[in-house]
Order: sequence, then structure tokens, then C-alpha cells
Amino acid sequence: YEEIGKLMLDLYDSGKIKKLIIEHGTGEVLPYNASVYLHYACYVEEKQDPFDSSMFRSLTPKHYQMGGGYLFTGFEIALSSMKENEVAQFLIHADYAFGKLGCPPRIPGNVPIMLVLYVTGFIDCGFVTLQNRDNQLEQYTFSEKLKIARSHSALAVDYYKHGRIKMAFHHFREAQYSIDEEADQKNEEQERQAFLLKSFVNQMMCLSHPKYLKPKKIIETGNRAAKEVPELLQTNAKYHYCLGIAHTHLQEFSAAAESFRKAQMLSPFLPRLSQAVKSLHEKAGKALKQEKVMWQGAFNRLGYSSLTDKVEAESEITLQTRNYVKEVLTRCLKKENFSCLNLGSGFSKSERRILKDEAEKLGLKYEQYVQNFKLCVEISKK
Repeated sequence: YEEIGKLMLDLYDSGKIKKLIIEHGTGEVLPYNASVYLHYACYVEEKQDPFDSSMFRSLTPKHYQMGGGYLFTGFEIALSSMKENEVAQFLIHADYAFGKLGCPPRIPGNVPIMLVLYVTGFIDCGFVTLQNRDNQLEQYTFSEKLKIARSHSALAVDYYKHGRIKMAFHHFREAQYSIDEEADQKNEEQERQAFLLKSFVNQMMCLSHPKYLKPKKIIETGNRAAKEVPELLQTNAKYHYCLGIAHTHLQEFSAAAESFRKAQMLSPFLPRLSQAVKSLHEKAGKALKQEKVMWQGAFNRLGYSSLTDKVEAESEITLQTRNYVKEVLTRCLKKENFSCLNLGSGFSKSERRILKDEAEKLGLKYEQYVQNFKLCVEISKK
């Protein structure tokens, strides 16, 4: 390492950390408290293989928060001198590595470390750190608040890409909180509303993710967004898509279908939209079957051997049956999204008469139709 060290530039503490750039990076030096993605390899002298490398565990770059205390001192100092896409080699004295004791058996005591670093990307978290320390947004200008919001948003996007949905939601929400107050200037207010729209919709996308699905929170977030940026939301396909996901899981199928219809009109090729519509049809069909089973059970519990039992006399249909039909239809009417109840076939003439009477009393429309040579019943709003 002594010969290699002669080719390097002194970086810190009179040459106790030396640096040789193998491939120059782009942009500025990594900012303090940046969230960095990198590959690394650590060597000791006279060993061809590294004693530690990010490649040992995965080909995906490792993620580190600068200043987080996860790296040994020399590693942190070396990293703070780099730029994005830079590849560099560092010779680090034992005082800034593993000291006199080392880390036996892989790292002897009092030996220098050769560190090779490749920075693949980073996110500037400086403004997020500033907010966490001060926690008083009112003292900042709109421009500074927007920078804090963008830092949160950049972190959130990164977390989302790596499957950490809960953390992504947290930072999208913090981005929204950072610019909750209205701006003084008209152009600033327009910029604020455009950013708020993205923050709200991204929160809803996180809440729609299978790993973090929360239908009621989607509706709540959508309602808050509708108060803040109502005009911008109506033309956002992802907003309607997320509402459709929420309504589907809450079994509000008519509302879900309407939300998906709006999303399709705005963006027909939105990812996962066709799959969501297919899922809606499957769940709605399953719910309809369960509704039919409920009606079958209602009549069977009242003493009929089957729904095909041909009971012709009204006197044989008890008052209990009529009350049950009335109760079920009244419950349907109370549902906001109720429009139609398809009861299928299998009812006797007397059962159909009760259904028709009770439907008309409640102002509902009773219809009969033939399907597959069977007489079917449907009750709907007029």
C-alpha cells in the first residue's frame, strides 16, 4: 500500500486518509446528511479478496444516511469527498479505521484499510434535517418551505421504489404539511397547489398499495384533497383510481365503478387500472351471489323446503315472511349506492306477490324477466 499511497492525494489529517479518483463524478460534492446509494469494497494489505463488500449480499447498491453513525470514521470522511457516479480509491490509516485492536480474524490490528467506493446516486436530505431540528415552519419563506417539501417528496419516492411504503407515505404527508399554509403571491400559490396535488395523490397511492392498504384513509385523504385543490383533482386519473380501490374494498361497488370509469376516461392505459376493474367485477359478482344465498336462507328458515315450492295461497305465507321481506328492502334503501337488487329465480307465485307488494309500498320498481327459461325477479329504484 505504500507504493499505491504515493500516487494518491492527501485528503485528511496530513495524509492519514489519501484519495485516488478512478472515474470522475458529476455535479457537486455530496451534501451533508445526504441519503446515499453506493457500492464498496474494503481490503487489507496482502489479501486479494476484500474482507467486506456490498457485493457479498446483493448487486443492488447499499443505502446509507450520511452522519447516521453507521460507518467507521474514515469511511464517512472518504464518502463526504465524493460526487455522484464517482469511483475512487482511499487509503485509510488505522486511526480512522479499526485502530490498534482491529477486528480479528479478518482485520489485524493497527493496519491501514484500502477502500474502493462507487456512488450510484444520492438524495439531498439537508432541508428535511433542518425542519426536524427547528420544527417551526412559520419562520421560513415560501421558497424554503417548498425546498423542505421537495426533500420529503424525493425521500418518499425513493422509499416507494424500494418497497418501503409506510415510510414513503410518511414523507409524502410531511411534504404536504410543509406547505399547508397559503402563499402570499399568486404565482407561489399556484405552485403550492400543484405540489399539494402531487402530495395528496401520492399519499393515496401509498394507501392503495397491497403492502399498506387502508381504504378508509384513502377516502379521508381524498376528501382533504378535494377541499384544498378541487379543480386540479378532477382531471387526475390516479386520484379516481385510488378512490376506486377504496370503494371496492369497502364493497361500495357502484361508487367504485364510477371512479374507475373517470380514471379510464382520463388515462386509459394507467398501470394496474384494468386489473383493478377486473377485481371489482369479481368482488361484485361474489357479493351478488351472497345476496341470493341470503334470500334463499330467508325463505328456507320460514318453513319452505325450497324456493321452487309452489305455494299458491296467500294464507300459507306467514306474516313473518312479509315482515322479513320488508326489513331487507328497507335496509337496501338506506344504502347510499343502492340502485338495483337482482334476486334471481326460484320464487313461487305467492313469494313473488309478497315481493311485489312490499316493493311498491316502499316506492320501488318490481320487474320480472325470463333468463335460461326461468322466471327471475329484480327490484330497483324508480
